[in-house]
Amino acid sequence: MVNEVKLLSGKRLSGALLLAGIMAVYLLTLAPSVSFRDSGDMVSASYTLGICHPSGFPLYMLAGKAFSFIPLGEIGARYSLLSLVSGALSALFIFLVVARLTGVRQAALFSALLLAFALSFWTYSSMSEKYPLYAFFSALLVLTATVRGKKGLYLLAFFFGLGLTHHLALIVFFLPCLALAYFRAGKDGFKAKDYVFAVLCALVPLAIYAYLPIRAGAGGPLTWGGPMDLQRFLAHISAKEYRYAMFSGNLLELPLRFYRQVIVTFASEFTPVGLFLSACGAYLVFRRDRLLAVFLLLAFISNALIFVNYNILDPQNIVTYYFASFIILAVWAGITAAELHEPGRAVKPWLRGLTVASLLVVVFFWLFAGNFAKADRSHDRAMPDYGANLLRSVDKGSVLLANGDVPLFSVWYQQYVNGRNKSVDVIPSLNIDIEKTIEKNFPRQNVYLNYYPYGVTGFKKFGVIPAGPVFKVYSKGSKEVPVDIAAIKALWEKCGTGLSAGDDMIIRQLYAQARFEQGEFFLEHARYFEAEEQYAECLKILPDYVLAWIGLGELAEKAGRKALCLEYYNRALSAAGVIGKLPPAADIAGAKAGIAGLLGETARVRAARGAYELADYYNLKRERFIKWR
Repeated sequence: MVNEVKLLSGKRLSGALLLAGIMAVYLLTLAPSVSFRDSGDMVSASYTLGICHPSGFPLYMLAGKAFSFIPLGEIGARYSLLSLVSGALSALFIFLVVARLTGVRQAALFSALLLAFALSFWTYSSMSEKYPLYAFFSALLVLTATVRGKKGLYLLAFFFGLGLTHHLALIVFFLPCLALAYFRAGKDGFKAKDYVFAVLCALVPLAIYAYLPIRAGAGGPLTWGGPMDLQRFLAHISAKEYRYAMFSGNLLELPLRFYRQVIVTFASEFTPVGLFLSACGAYLVFRRDRLLAVFLLLAFISNALIFVNYNILDPQNIVTYYFASFIILAVWAGITAAELHEPGRAVKPWLRGLTVASLLVVVFFWLFAGNFAKADRSHDRAMPDYGANLLRSVDKGSVLLANGDVPLFSVWYQQYVNGRNKSVDVIPSLNIDIEKTIEKNFPRQNVYLNYYPYGVTGFKKFGVIPAGPVFKVYSKGSKEVPVDIAAIKALWEKCGTGLSAGDDMIIRQLYAQARFEQGEFFLEHARYFEAEEQYAECLKILPDYVLAWIGLGELAEKAGRKALCLEYYNRALSAAGVIGKLPPAADIAGAKAGIAGLLGETARVRAARGAYELADYYNLKRERFIKWR
């Protein structure tokens, strides 16, 4: 009895120290504001008690709002704290699972740290995003699956239902939960009324989804989808607008996608050593609890099969959908690590010591030391600064047509959370008639776009001129609007970018795109010196920006600088990945033929994806490029 008390006390102390240690490390890397893709949308919607993009994430809206009252840093940092707590608790739950299954605290610590310091898991636990809370429920379901009897059944059902009010990705646990409940029925003596009560436990937390129609009816500033009636409500919670990406890929590409997204990604996140230990643990867990083993294996396979078929347009964050698999891999790895500590097993001390030392190297050197700088978001202000720069570049009381999620979300965050320049009317420009929208607001208000409208040559009444990182609309019926180069440079200097090599690639692309598009504007208006300046600034941000190299090549060709022209065109082909498969072009004609083919193929791909205006731009650019002298 005394030994059992000591063991329980030691496990609690180890768990508390583990939790405190992980939270302390995450605090060092915590983002001071919104910092990644959907962050601006999620935080702005939650802070205003509104509705974010599908599936609405009502639990995150409420939990985030609660964290927003913590008096620490700016609002975005408080939402980062929610991710920190969710990620750290996920690791603690894995510690408890492995400790319960094996009784070996060292192995439980190893598995928890393996998860905590995996690069993507650590990175997302340091920023205001929804995925750490998804990981929290995944780990909680795995922990609850180790609880036997009716209590375990009811808790499993309740946490599954509650988790679904945050993220639909938890649906991967449906079959595993069902299988576990069914096969344990004979051993734990479940009756029909127990299953009825379990169903009720799962259904009750789903009432949180009532948040969506209630807040839509309240008429707040951010109510994505307006899910007030049943049709729109069901479309929103089922993420109807994103279903196009599910099971829409080429079946022949699935093996390659599985290799890249599952095998390569998992080996990168957990190290090859960790992945090998996980593979061994998948077998070893059958020796301790076969029903739990089936639960874990079903969850892992379901997670892999569903999301390897999810063909989202932005594949950079697909790894987050595998966090449920991360949880399971960590458990399996811990079980393997515990194997050498089995009671009664004769293991030489030097072998045990070598094993422990190897695991410490994996966690603390390979993962912790290797990933710290990569996961560190403590200086990341690129996204909120981008939104501030857009608002800084437009007049008060004007209209800003925002194209793309990040520009829109970063501006929302500055307006609705930080209260900046709220007089600017921000309109999402996706799937709207740009010229009709401009006509509706002009000249009553100044109108700006955060991008160069590729169909601007077809505008009958309006044109655009650069204004820092945005374009300002003018009426073609008025006198020719002069291009004030000094004012444009002053706006760019006022905004700045503050970018570093580690900043989010999407933000870097947006700044680079703004520079390139202004280069295109100047090129079309025969302002060649200014065009060259903008292309050069673009390449400072993204050295492999293909179209900027093409633009510089065109300028060199116009100036008769043949050697430099060929160099720039070959740099464009190299950045596009053509050179490497083929040798550099030997002359300008060969290089231009390659680039013309590249532009034509890009136009075809854009058209296939429904981006017809952009496809027209590439076709026009190809025609101009072929004729360019």
